Amino acid sequence: MKKHYLFLSLFGFLILQMGFAQQKTITGSVTDESGLPLPGATIVIENTIKGVTTDFDGNFSIIASEGDVLLFSYVGYANQQLVVSDSDTYAIQMQLGNKLSEVIVTALGSVKENRSVGYAVQTVDGNDINNANETNIVNSLQGQIAGVQIQGSPSTLGGSSRITIRGSNSFLGNNEPLFVIDGVPIDNSNFSFGSQQRVFGGGSYDYGNMASDIDPSTIETMNVLKGAAATALYGSRGANGVILITTKSGAGIKKEGIGVTISSSFTMDTVTNLIPLQQSYGGGAIDKNTSHGFSELIQDGTTYLYPNYGKDGSWGPKYDKNVLVRHWDSWDPNSKNYKETRPWTAPKNSYESYFNRGITLNNNISLEGSNDEGSFRLGYTNLDQKGTIPLGK
Repeated sequence: MKKHYLFLSLFGFLILQMGFAQQKTITGSVTDESGLPLPGATIVIENTIKGVTTDFDGNFSIIASEGDVLLFSYVGYANQQLVVSDSDTYAIQMQLGNKLSEVIVTALGSVKENRSVGYAVQTVDGNDINNANETNIVNSLQGQIAGVQIQGSPSTLGGSSRITIRGSNSFLGNNEPLFVIDGVPIDNSNFSFGSQQRVFGGGSYDYGNMASDIDPSTIETMNVLKGAAATALYGSRGANGVILITTKSGAGIKKEGIGVTISSSFTMDTVTNLIPLQQSYGGGAIDKNTSHGFSELIQDGTTYLYPNYGKDGSWGPKYDKNVLVRHWDSWDPNSKNYKETRPWTAPKNSYESYFNRGITLNNNISLEGSNDEGSFRLGYTNLDQKGTIPLGK
């Protein structure tokens, strides 16, 4: 019986020795998709509590056995698995997973988790703004943020667009939010004459505002802060809300070389759905004091007929090619058409032909890069835009 016990003991000892013999030291490195090391990445043996983290250079060392499954994880990257084989060294390249969309930039550049912010805030990704293909970033926010109202596209090339958050707070004052670009506040006032500004609604030149000078292709994220609590750090300037813009940087680009991004867009605008005008009656109004409906003027012994321009509209006499009248361009003594008479007929071309086809050409190129000491991004955008209204000669 003693011999049997001795044999069983030796057999168990051999099995235990074989189990320890299978364990070995596994070394390797963990990098991102660009080849940069990821310090602090976690490596855990599946179904165990054994694990290590990578050092500052992304290297790791762990004791495991062949057949064990190593789980690699890092914040912002998709988890990966590795089955230990006969090799002792491995190079793991992590791929981006779910982005931290719940992290937002708040007042004065502070970064917080969305759930920890005690006021209303919404974020728009820079790609969504760029894909809107608007020359003015204000128009790019149309339908993107709840509670934000955009009052139309600019009526002229380079014109301004009005934006309000949660409605207007004043009848006469400025109701637009404060724009902050990388921590620098900018004035988004309308650079126009008083008669052109929206308060009065008169006619003049609209020179646009500062928001129209921001290149949409340079925007990384745009956060919209609402309410007094969200804008307390900006004082009275932020009473109508704040739009925080974070521009792109070269961070995350590979160390080797420089990243180059080129984009181009081409847009055509056509004036359509115009109200058709009748071609039977002329402009002005009918003169009821004459039988033919035209006003009469005796000048240098000659009687001239002309439509009564007292009314703005097509209320004049019916067109008749046999009737010669003085038109609008025959009253200036310095004009070559002075005292000229022409048949009372409809214009050859309808007013729809007055408009041109608008063309917008937008070209962008950017250079970016980074290393252990910093990052940079340099961008150039060329915007060439021609409107639908012909330029005066």
